[in-house]
Amino acid sequence: MKDKKVDLSSLKNLELGPNWEKISEKSNKEFKKTTSKSKKFKEERKEKLTNLLYQIDVTYDHSIMSQIKDKIKKSGITYSVQDITNTLVSDKKRLTFKIEVRNKERFYEVVFDNKIFFSKERALNHITQKGLDSLIQISSIAEEKPSGNYKTILKCTSTNKLLPPKNYHDFESCIYQHLYENKIDRNYNDFINSLETVSEPKVIEDWQNETIKKVSYEFKAKYKTEKKYESIKHITIEIEKSFVKFIKEKNKITISGSKFDKLDTDLQVRVKEFYEKNHKWKKDLFFNILINLKKSGFYIFKDTEKNIMFACPVKPKKVKDDEISKNCSCIINKIKQKRSISKKELINTQFKNITTKDKILYEIKWLLKEGYIKEFKNGDISIS
Repeated sequence: MKDKKVDLSSLKNLELGPNWEKISEKSNKEFKKTTSKSKKFKEERKEKLTNLLYQIDVTYDHSIMSQIKDKIKKSGITYSVQDITNTLVSDKKRLTFKIEVRNKERFYEVVFDNKIFFSKERALNHITQKGLDSLIQISSIAEEKPSGNYKTILKCTSTNKLLPPKNYHDFESCIYQHLYENKIDRNYNDFINSLETVSEPKVIEDWQNETIKKVSYEFKAKYKTEKKYESIKHITIEIEKSFVKFIKEKNKITISGSKFDKLDTDLQVRVKEFYEKNHKWKKDLFFNILINLKKSGFYIFKDTEKNIMFACPVKPKKVKDDEISKNCSCIINKIKQKRSISKKELINTQFKNITTKDKILYEIKWLLKEGYIKEFKNGDISIS
């Protein structure tokens, strides 16, 4: 193997594979010749649209990268930079996504659970539908029996609970209360349209003999106000008016792949498409990893025959007989005979002065630690 020390400043000209940045210059007519080309054209248009909305950058999770470097240093094994990159890319939980919106758009991060949305309306809906338990508490409860002559009442198709008719004086508050208590994820109008009408006199009579709860609420200590709110609707109105207490506006976000579920569904889809279909970020990630390894003290070299970059955890040393023991010198000479030898073959070699395999292994480990030899992922050993 011919080792060549790599100058990081020259890496910009290195081609790892296809040039993903080049855009095909074929006309629309050519794209229509086959279904596959038409599909490719649509995907490129979709990708361009995403790029108009967001600037997405992918980097490694620094804690994961540190773990990988520590394991490599502990093992003393030399890995290709591509192997290290593939280890990170193989699981998005090992990556970090940096997303910045273009133009005047904003991200909206909900305070109570850090969920991130691309529209304020969806963020507010998420709060009212999923987050009220963490924001509000009951201030008081009153009960009253429905009075009046009702020919019909309503029934919830989700819970089968009976509800007052639309002409009931506190109908709207009752519906909002029902949606909240039963965790029904539907907007008010859609829910009203889904209710069944009940006209049986006996059922109506039984319902009128039961009490209807009237609950008032207040915000919990963190969001405390002096007001009491007579219905869930009034709470939602207050949240919309004072949304800065409950939502953070951002023009850029950084999120770990392990917390991908914190992104709203639409954002998840767009970032996933970028992650799976845009290949340029992998090339950029390769160079970022290469630079990180170099700064961390790894020796970067290139196998010129295979055109592969390697990262060795120990800086190589030239062999000098007066600096190593006779046993180590015997092992070095054996490696030189074959230029590269497997670790298994080296351990099974019969040396005059080294009587056991454990002693051979001990000397190999010392030579690795000092940088006189390199051990690769496949078990091959060569002179540094």
